[in-house]
This record gives sequence, structure tokens and C-alpha cells, in this order.
Amino acid sequence: GACRKAQASLRGPRGRWSSGSVYGAGAPWTKNGDRYGGGGGGGARVTELLRMPHGSVVSAATTHVWTSCTLEVGVNPTLTTATLRFDNGGTLRTIANTTFTNDATLTGTGVVIDSDGFTSTLSGTYSGSGRLTKIHSGVINLTHHNTYLGATMINGGALRAGTLSALGP
Repeated sequence: GACRKAQASLRGPRGRWSSGSVYGAGAPWTKNGDRYGGGGGGGARVTELLRMPHGSVVSAATTHVWTSCTLEVGVNPTLTTATLRFDNGGTLRTIANTTFTNDATLTGTGVVIDSDGFTSTLSGTYSGSGRLTKIHSGVINLTHHNTYLGATMINGGALRAGTLSALGP
């Protein structure tokens, strides 16, 4: 079959940037520490991509997706992380009709969700002080009780709430 690749940008010791990749459907990629994408926390602000195509398995202690980083998820991604954080407008983009089950904490300006023309479901819990902004065509279904405190903005496509509390309190 086709070789599938997941790319992750990492901040290692002393703030040095490196990248890691996952090749092959379901191939695992593990980092024992935290994964940072897009700068933030005083780090460099560079455009980065964490791509998890169909069947990818990626693991880290904490995954931070900052302003200039995009986390792309395909069909059946497995992101094993104690904490997934979207800080100051980090982007979550679906690259297929999929279900993404991770919980996430939204801080600063929160998360930008791009369904890229697909219909996808976010079944995790979204919490924190940040907002949720839906962009571009496609549909995002929020199916879980969410507690994020920021605004909910729809700048393209559709955002469907599966429960009364899906759009926060």
C-alpha cells in the first residue's frame, strides 16, 4: 500500500527544534517528553505541521499546538497524550471524514477548527478559557459536554451541537 507519513515538530533540550515522522499506516511515533508546535512560551514562531494521516499513532506526554501550528487528522488517528492544548489559535484540521476522540484545553484565543470540506466528529471534551472558531467548508459535529469559556464562532461551513452543552456552558 501507499506509504503514509505523520510529521511532528518538536522542541528538544535547550529549545532546539527538530522534526520526527511516522511512516506507514498505523506506524507508531513516540516522544517521552512534551511536543511543541508553532512556538509559544517564548519559543520561535515558525509555521509547523503535525500530520496524522489514516491510522497514524502518535504519543507524547503533552502536545501543545500554538498559533502557527496545524494538527491534521485523518481516519482513525490515535494521539496518546496526557494533555492536548490549543494555545492562541492553533489549528485542528480534518483531512478526511473522521472522529477525533481527544479531550483538549483551549487557552488564549483557543482553537481554529478547519474541516476542509469533510464531515467530522469531535467527541472529546473541550475546556479552558479559550474560544472555538470553525472555518472553511464542511461540517464539525461536537458530541460531548464541553466547558470552554470563550466564544463559539462560525466563519465557514457548519458546526453542529449534539448536546445542549456541546457549545460550552
